[in-house]
Amino acid sequence: MFYIGEILAFNIIYDYPLYGSSIMVWDPDGALIWEADPLFEWIQLPDGPWVVTFYNQVVDEEPMLFEEEMPVGNYTWSFIYGDVTCIGGEFSVSVYES
Repeated sequence: MFYIGEILAFNIIYDYPLYGSSIMVWDPDGALIWEADPLFEWIQLPDGPWVVTFYNQVVDEEPMLFEEEMPVGNYTWSFIYGDVTCIGGEFSVSVYES
């Protein structure tokens, strides 16, 4: 669950670096609202897998921020390499109520 005003970041771990891959996010209506710049910076962890740095997950140096005018509901995301969707999923966005 995410709330309006929060920033979304992914923890991408893969067996090898997928240079040029990207992350895409669609709103509850199916509109593409965010796509990361191509992911060219990967770091290998000591135990072998590779990760994408959080600061590398931006669009024109802008993070994925859930702004007030964005709809609440279920969003979908995909981690894409070329024409292949490597992994994807869904998450919810809501308005924080105290």
